[in-house]
Amino acid sequence: MPNDTTDVEKAVQVSRDASTGWVFYHGPVVTQESELDGFPEVKEISLQADINRLGDTRYFLTVDHRYRGHWRGAIHAADDDGHEFSAYSLRQGVECEFNCEFQDAIVIELEGRYLTEHKHKGITLYLLGPNGSVSTPFILTPAYIQGFLLKIGRQSS
Repeated sequence: MPNDTTDVEKAVQVSRDASTGWVFYHGPVVTQESELDGFPEVKEISLQADINRLGDTRYFLTVDHRYRGHWRGAIHAADDDGHEFSAYSLRQGVECEFNCEFQDAIVIELEGRYLTEHKHKGITLYLLGPNGSVSTPFILTPAYIQGFLLKIGRQSS
């Protein structure tokens, strides 16, 4: 689905808050492929947008980050071109038995202009921790970005 613009556009869910006038867009969740050891660090990603009654739009990428070892505490994300974005933690969890497995839900705010500039080439991002830790890359495909932006464009016109 992340490689078909029409499928992504159809899968975007729209909700409205009548009391505030806000409109919320929730893109489909995309499951990332496993690494060689069968453990995908970034398990799922999805794009969201919030539009207030004045038409101001904010875009967010939600990332489900799973990893083993020590807590990384991602505080930034970066793309292949060196652009950096703040990363905000939604929730953190840990399960320890023989090894500890950490599960972080992280939100990265992206600018609309940035998404538009990357809608034909996609975006590859990495989560960055405070001590130099770097996640495996995760990808927002061109078709996903295009389908998401198409939905917003059709709904707001």
